[in-house]
Amino acid sequence: MLEKLRYYTVTYPKYSFTDKLKAPFNLIARGGGKNPISITTTIKDLLKDKDEILMQDIKMPFFIPTLDITNKKTVYYTSRVIDGEECYLDRPIEEAVKNTSSVPLIFIPNTVYIDGKMHQFLDGGMTNNTPTTHLEQFADIVVGVENVYHKQVNEKKVNIITGIRNTFQGMRRSAVPFQKKDADYWILVDCKDVDIIGTPQEIDFCYEAGYKSAMEIVDKIKKEGL
Repeated sequence: MLEKLRYYTVTYPKYSFTDKLKAPFNLIARGGGKNPISITTTIKDLLKDKDEILMQDIKMPFFIPTLDITNKKTVYYTSRVIDGEECYLDRPIEEAVKNTSSVPLIFIPNTVYIDGKMHQFLDGGMTNNTPTTHLEQFADIVVGVENVYHKQVNEKKVNIITGIRNTFQGMRRSAVPFQKKDADYWILVDCKDVDIIGTPQEIDFCYEAGYKSAMEIVDKIKKEGL
């Protein structure tokens, strides 16, 4: 029987101290500090040959949580209505991605006008990083995937950077126990050595490793006779 709590460790190329030092400046050059145009351009390029512009155009059940700091609550950009939640189905897909890509301190909140009212959105992962809660409406089996960035050791020195990072990780992790209750399987991806503002090579490597891991586990679940 496949374990409900599944571990997978990402092994990624090591980069020099100089590379790590350059990473924040490279991020700023790509649009950090403001919501980057590159996100909009990338999504538009991906969708230009598809008949999918709005969230409701997506054929499969799909939703993206984002934190509405104007109204101080989590809302959902969705392709289906979620019972009991505020949902936006008729909004552009690129808008949803920009909203939930607005990581605090790296990007400013994404400003959006909906029905004439201004809303500012931040990364939905601040309150709902593994959004399994409502998936039982759309699927028989729910698999949660959690990227684990925290280290299981006490840091000898805590500066303003580690303090802010640990605060964000604490906020994310506080919701995990509730999200696990709604999942049938839970995959932990060990990202403790992955720089959150790493190089494009790191991002590509982690994407490929994570995708491969997920497909392997999905195959194992299928073999159990779903």
